Amino acid sequence: MTFHIIYTPGTVRALLPFVDSLLEWSDLSFRLVSNGCAAEESAWLRARCEDERRLSFVDLKCRSMIEHGAVIDRLVAADRSEFFGFMDSDIIATGDFMSGILPVLDQASAVFSAWPITIRGEERVRPTDSIHTSGRHAWTADGTCIGGTYFAIYRREVLTRALAAEPLGFRRAFDGLLPRSTQMFLREIGEDRLFHDSARALHFRIIAQGGVLRVHDTSELLHIGNFSANIGYLNRNRPERFWKRIPKKTLRSLCRHVNGDAHRERIFQQLNDDPSQRRVIDRAWRISGYFSSLATALATGAEPPPILQLGDAEIDPRIVQGAQILETLNR
Repeated sequence: MTFHIIYTPGTVRALLPFVDSLLEWSDLSFRLVSNGCAAEESAWLRARCEDERRLSFVDLKCRSMIEHGAVIDRLVAADRSEFFGFMDSDIIATGDFMSGILPVLDQASAVFSAWPITIRGEERVRPTDSIHTSGRHAWTADGTCIGGTYFAIYRREVLTRALAAEPLGFRRAFDGLLPRSTQMFLREIGEDRLFHDSARALHFRIIAQGGVLRVHDTSELLHIGNFSANIGYLNRNRPERFWKRIPKKTLRSLCRHVNGDAHRERIFQQLNDDPSQRRVIDRAWRISGYFSSLATALATGAEPPPILQLGDAEIDPRIVQGAQILETLNR
């Protein structure tokens, strides 16, 4: 079985060592995917794969980072395996994680795992009155499993059937920008909401076609969460001076309106204005900011930052565990 791990600009140096833990604790193979990474970062990924038969390199050959769901669509189209798997690049294995997942997969169409340490248990249930389905939501209020996109394994035949019915594929669903068939389908099943995160429309198709989705939590996978976005932002090349960008900025503004980007931004702003969503986002950035600083310190030999504690009995022990594991990986 092969998993795809997607790397975004500015993240490879910090996150590539995590692959060692996945190789140590499983017999899986992994495809390391460059999504808009600079030439130097892509070279690091390629070099890491050269002497390891269970690793291979995929370069999407894109000039800039592509939206996550669209990347998954490309990878699915290029893969013909019995199972299709992918996972976030900031996941660390601490034990034999597949031993618990495979028995669940035997009874399911797809299995999902590795929710970030930044998310509380109750935040994984989508409230009945929620106007959106977030990446953190694993179940609806009535207990229906709607999966996730942090760590996912799908049966090929189930995925092929669902993709044939769902034109969005793994991409996000924005109200007002949906294919007509998707809009009608979501309305028919009572999922006509402002926004559904990556793969959710596809997951609803799988469920409607009789498929069974399952979440399996395992202590053998530690997912920092938001780490790629945080450290990628810190390490990305800074933009050129403002006066040099005026023509491009004007053109981009026009393209944003033509392509629906302005509408998407308005939806995201509406979601971010929700107090519960804001708390989750702020906490995720705070935790990932700590781990970004820790990873940078470990890589440069600088003094590590004081360990972050939020006064949260559920999340604080995970932060301690994550810091200890990160320090071990960098010894």
